[in-house]
Amino acid sequence: MCPAQLDFSCVLTTTPTPTPQHNYPLAISMSLPTTPPKAVHLDPGQAQSPLSRKRTRLTSAEVQFVPYAPLPPLLFDSSPPVQAVATTATPVNTKSTTSLLDRAQRSKDLLHAEAHQKRKEYAVREQEDKGTKASYGRHVSAYQLWWDTVYQPCVVTADPTREVLPSFPITAAKVMMYLDYEATRPKRKQGSKTMIIEGSFVGRSHLKQVISALEHHRLNHQSDYPNDFDAQRPLRWDERIKKFEDAISHNEPMRVEKSQALKAAGTIADTYTREQLIQCSIWCLKNFSGPRQTFVGVRDRAMLLVSSSIAFRGDSSRDLLWSDLFFVDVPMNDIHLGAEVKALVILADNTKTNQDGRVDEHGAFRHRFVELCPVGALAMLFFSIFHVLNTPVPNFKPDFEDPGYGEYGRREWYEHYVFSTSSISKAMSYDNHRDQVNLLHAKNNVHISKVTHGGRTSSARIARENGASSDGTKALGGWSESGSFRRCYDRTLPVDALLGAAMFNGRKPETYFVPRACLDPPCELSDALFPWVEAEIDVLDERRNADRLSQDIALWHFLQLLIWFRIVLLQDAAVLYSSHPDCSLFEYPPFNTLAFRVYAAAAGAQIKRAEEEAALVLKNLPGHLVESLRGVVTNFSLEQERERAENRAYQDRMERQLEEFACTTSQARSRQRRTRHVDVNDFVHPPPSMTSTQPSFQPLAATSAVPLVGQPDASRSPLETEVDMSSSLPFAPPLFSMSPPPLPLSTPLIANPVLPILPTPSPTPSLSTTAWFELGKKYPEARLRAHKWDWISSSETWLPHYEFQTVTKITHIWDEYSDGLNGHLPVRELNITWGARWKRNLGRTKTEASWRSKVVNLVEKLAAKHRWNVQLALRFIRERYEHQFTPRGFCDF
Repeated sequence: MCPAQLDFSCVLTTTPTPTPQHNYPLAISMSLPTTPPKAVHLDPGQAQSPLSRKRTRLTSAEVQFVPYAPLPPLLFDSSPPVQAVATTATPVNTKSTTSLLDRAQRSKDLLHAEAHQKRKEYAVREQEDKGTKASYGRHVSAYQLWWDTVYQPCVVTADPTREVLPSFPITAAKVMMYLDYEATRPKRKQGSKTMIIEGSFVGRSHLKQVISALEHHRLNHQSDYPNDFDAQRPLRWDERIKKFEDAISHNEPMRVEKSQALKAAGTIADTYTREQLIQCSIWCLKNFSGPRQTFVGVRDRAMLLVSSSIAFRGDSSRDLLWSDLFFVDVPMNDIHLGAEVKALVILADNTKTNQDGRVDEHGAFRHRFVELCPVGALAMLFFSIFHVLNTPVPNFKPDFEDPGYGEYGRREWYEHYVFSTSSISKAMSYDNHRDQVNLLHAKNNVHISKVTHGGRTSSARIARENGASSDGTKALGGWSESGSFRRCYDRTLPVDALLGAAMFNGRKPETYFVPRACLDPPCELSDALFPWVEAEIDVLDERRNADRLSQDIALWHFLQLLIWFRIVLLQDAAVLYSSHPDCSLFEYPPFNTLAFRVYAAAAGAQIKRAEEEAALVLKNLPGHLVESLRGVVTNFSLEQERERAENRAYQDRMERQLEEFACTTSQARSRQRRTRHVDVNDFVHPPPSMTSTQPSFQPLAATSAVPLVGQPDASRSPLETEVDMSSSLPFAPPLFSMSPPPLPLSTPLIANPVLPILPTPSPTPSLSTTAWFELGKKYPEARLRAHKWDWISSSETWLPHYEFQTVTKITHIWDEYSDGLNGHLPVRELNITWGARWKRNLGRTKTEASWRSKVVNLVEKLAAKHRWNVQLALRFIRERYEHQFTPRGFCDF
């Protein structure tokens, strides 16, 4: 008997039952405590759908499937297929088969449980060093307390027929009820769990965080409830949660207006002012005594100034390591050719905005005001570590014996934090950081809503106010940017943002000048600071020469940074001592020595003299710019000379062509004088023979005043006469501006060509005329005249100008590529005829072409699919994406 003709059935029971021998024996068990047993009989001629199989699993206590026909091999079953036999065949040991299946299923269940447990451990480990762990746990606990002690007792009391539901597992229905309560309850006072603020409501950010916290808990524990479908569904997939989030976003302005929180907390004023930063900076230097407290004051000052100069988050500052610091020389040719300015650079590879190990580089210049300089503040911090706390010199030697590290061994100093607590190997906690900032605000009468993030807001505002661009400011603080250019390829510092954050004019780099940098400290003072650095550099060189794996690039940069810190520290300390001699830092050597006091006393006169010289140079601006503009002027002179030579050659060619044209026209008139009357319209409208050879062109309209050839207006210059003559002819290349985009110096360019396309070709037509004839045969005249053109003598071709048109819909990009927009040639034709030359190596045009090519490539790929075409592809994009994406947004997507 054929296996397909066997009469099998699917029996659903609450207890295991013997099953006949069949293909791929399978027993799937699910435990639902309150589901009564049901029996489902399948038609042998009808296959069971996935939905029906899912329904039987969810409506049975224990399911045993007996297929009626051979099934494909199971994905997880490596055993060979078993041939189906009739029920009258030799019986098999069903008990043994069931036992093997039970063991296999149990092994798989245990494997899944172990894998979910590992995932939970990774999730906990991911939040160990973040404030998210505490805040998420607080929201989950508040939800559980409200559900078990408030909501469910009230529900059961109001309706005794309802059963008490547990708070877990978390589902969208339960979360919706809790969110309704949270959205209407008053805010609690900061630091209190019971005291509330009357007339207030929690905001949108709080409610969104509640959803995120409950979703995080649901995701981590969904494996504990495999039979609960609602526990497996993400909260934000549910329409109720979506509608709630939309509603709170819509109502947020009304809530803010009612609570008047926006104006009370401040908008643009909700950040540090320059005076407040200076006051806090000096307070940290004056109001601490004793080695330990002096270090704490210097540390808090450095954290404040670093975060307010490079837009650092609080957690980014606390995670900063010694090995993340170095300096670079930034070219500043605006000051003078070859000028370089040292910039402090900080690496950040584990921040809130960078969780994938990407290396971000943040920088800072020396500040205009010594009280706010982050470079000097860090120099003072390392001075307090080694000269106030007398911390021993760290062990910079790698340990290759530690089995927990790779081939480069363990570098103990890589674990030292810049802003440490009792030990340089222990970072500040968030609570400690917050308490120190709150103390700083309270003692200096600073009233802003931000605490550890206050410097990030201040840095962005100061940079923008001092001329930094928006892109530069985003790069300064590591704000997210679309695309991979900034994070993968652009490794330069945003100079305009660094200048703006240092309170210099970001749009005029030539104004950057730090007078105190002109101070030359005595050698005896600089040698007293970090005296062990040179010896460590020599030891590092010896280790590197002896073993390649002992090299340490980060250490070399750090030691060089300390050498620079010597000069910066002495220069800043000399200026600070003249105005604030009572700072606690000046109680420690070498600042308490006579040599430093003499150096500081002379610093004021030297700075004043340097400022006067700088002002004099700026006053004589031409002299100041001579050196920086010398190269520009030289290149400009060479360019002018080249253009003059080309113009002379062009005029010579024009004269020869006009002579040839006059001769040809004179001969034609002689012949026409013998046959018929000469009509001026013959020069305006081409003869039928001409139009038949160029069917794509339409003749120009006749003008009322057309000068006859050979009769120029005596009142006009020769160049104007040439223009008038060309304008009277049927086809002339369009004129363009005298300042076309620059071309490479190796590409000769003829400026403002006036070369007519003749109604009948002359015996010896010019190359430009012939080239224009060829274009006229290929493209319509109206489209050609929509462009500006350059005659490239080196390649003897006309080169069009084109700028990408503004588009409002995604499909318009394809229209521009295939058909052209606003009467211009299609981009496809530009690429076919001129290749990439029409882009003229302009970065803006090349970038825009790259973005738009994504849409073009997508349409072409879709159109190449089976039973697809271009129109269907455009319809798909129009209906699927145009309502939710702008053209540029879709390119990013």
